[in-house]
Amino acid sequence: MAIFDPTSCAGRGEAHKTACDLNHVMQSAGLCMFGYLCLDANHVHEFLNLVTGSNHTFDDVFKIGERIGNIRQAFNIREGITTKDFKIPDRILGCPPLADGPNAGKEVDLATLRREYFIAMDWDSESGKPSKA
Repeated sequence: MAIFDPTSCAGRGEAHKTACDLNHVMQSAGLCMFGYLCLDANHVHEFLNLVTGSNHTFDDVFKIGERIGNIRQAFNIREGITTKDFKIPDRILGCPPLADGPNAGKEVDLATLRREYFIAMDWDSESGKPSKA
């Protein structure tokens, strides 16, 4: 997984992509989120191979997840769903910032998170449309 500064919203695009790619595979395989969070991700391809009879590698898992993410995004765009349709509650974003605690005074820079994720996914920065690649 990509290394990033946990105190900054910048520099998380690759890590976000990696986590989403794995999550897409786990969800499409029908695994319980609570169960797979306890698994060592290094063995996911072995589980898939046992069930499907395939010969996937560890890297294949992330390529599969990326494909799922791209297809989901392309489907949403085709159906007229844009990134502006995905609303995140202000409270999660820290708006307004908390007055006390470890996250006091912090707000999530959603524009930076989204832009860097789109770059990592090779999607258009405005529309979110996946590239032909």
